[in-house]
Amino acid sequence: MKSTQFLAVLSLALSLSMAFAQQDYLVVSCYGTGDIARFDGTTGLDGSLFGSQVCSSTGNLYGITAGPDGHLYIADYNNAEIKRFDGRTGLFMDTFVPAGTSTLMTEPIFLKFGPDGNLYVSDYAAGYVMRFDGATGAALPADGQIDAIFVDTGVINAGGNRAGQLDFGPDGNLYACSWDRNFATGGVYRFDGTTGALIDLFVADGSGGLANSWTLDFGLDGNLYIAEYILGGGGVYRYSGADGSFMDVFVQPGDGGQSNTYDMAFGPNGDLYLTSLFHEGGDDQVRQYSGADGSFVGVFSSGPPINGATGLAFYSAEPVVPGDVNLDGCVDDTDLAIILEAFGGSGCALEDIDKSGIVDDTDLAIVLENFGLGC
Repeated sequence: MKSTQFLAVLSLALSLSMAFAQQDYLVVSCYGTGDIARFDGTTGLDGSLFGSQVCSSTGNLYGITAGPDGHLYIADYNNAEIKRFDGRTGLFMDTFVPAGTSTLMTEPIFLKFGPDGNLYVSDYAAGYVMRFDGATGAALPADGQIDAIFVDTGVINAGGNRAGQLDFGPDGNLYACSWDRNFATGGVYRFDGTTGALIDLFVADGSGGLANSWTLDFGLDGNLYIAEYILGGGGVYRYSGADGSFMDVFVQPGDGGQSNTYDMAFGPNGDLYLTSLFHEGGDDQVRQYSGADGSFVGVFSSGPPINGATGLAFYSAEPVVPGDVNLDGCVDDTDLAIILEAFGGSGCALEDIDKSGIVDDTDLAIVLENFGLGC
């Protein structure tokens, strides 16, 4: 009897652990459509439209990042807003930072959460780094600053440069790209991670052959990787995370067909992934490079639903069974009933499975095709 009870409890525990297992995903923001594409973070397959412009009214999308709450935050360049999408379902949640929250933020381009849990956003033209409360989205300026200013204008955008990617280093300080389209005066600046005060120009353009500094990421080795934004090229250069000294050209310009690198990120496996922006000379592919030596591994993700690949990010979330409208882990009569009741109505809810903006035959077919799955 005790043995039977033990097996029953064990079976329940295993089923619960499987139900709440996390899966790695890659998300890509799409400049061309205002959508978010999502892929299996291990294989690069199973591409799907994850976050839809139809329901969020997004404009041209650029940087994307996962928040401490597990949801996705994305820079809406045209509307000067930060939008938030559910990290599990892809449904539009809210405009986390509405236009006007910062009267000085006009062109948000990249964004990252800091060690303090707050959201930091680089403004392309003005060169500001803005800070917003990570829980409420309210403006949170540094001491002595106004509006939402964490790093004031005049440094990143000196000489007409533009703000690119930003990130916090292992030392807790903020690193931000100053992009010079004329390949002369840009680089990566380092700012105090608590006060926003300028520390130094950590890496100057020209160091090791770096043409311009557009996007960056810190590797698992603690070193800084910087990618160029150049038509027909766009190498990745590695610098010491301790003092910014040049180490090597980690990814050779054009290797694997890479062109116009827009964003970069290290994946869960330690490899490096780069987006290539089609609209300005790239090809809307995400390429994978060995995290050990920078050699080209292959094209990780490509084609629809990517349209204008800009930002990318890896994150983990509990998977949703296709067709499981009520999120109980089983595609059954309840899901079918929900679809039929909502049939013909506007989307922007879980029953609009394909995120087309309307509950229709496609959504019904998905439920029928997966009926009984997970039950």
